[in-house]
Amino acid sequence: MSHGVRTAMDVQEIYARSSTAFGERVHAVDGRWNTPSPLPGWTVRRLVNHLVNEERWTPPLLDGATIEEVGSRYDGDLLGDDPVAAFDDAAAAALAAVRVDTDAVTAVREWFTSMETVYRDTGVIGPRVEIPAEADLQTQLLAMMGRTP
Repeated sequence: MSHGVRTAMDVQEIYARSSTAFGERVHAVDGRWNTPSPLPGWTVRRLVNHLVNEERWTPPLLDGATIEEVGSRYDGDLLGDDPVAAFDDAAAAALAAVRVDTDAVTAVREWFTSMETVYRDTGVIGPRVEIPAEADLQTQLLAMMGRTP
């Protein structure tokens, strides 16, 4: 097991994988929200709500807000009538908050736009990946490089 220094990409990848794995479990709940979780006294719904709360804290904190500034805005039921959608939305927002610096992504995307054909023609990258039109810059860049965001 490696105990080397982690880079920003390592942290992002670990975070994304963890969020995806938990999201798969959320999607598998299939209406059993009041089932006891492995945590004593916690239902599945309470556990997922707690994770949504944590995911909601991520963007403002990484954007420089203090705990005091965030305050209690994410207290209470964050799941509403559609716990899966609430989790998906919160997870996507948190993941977007931990992505690579926007200025760096913008600069690389601008440069890569003129190099994309060369890279593809030489076999360095695969075909573009289809993404939603409203995708953020990092997702666009990854898709241009033939990577699934």
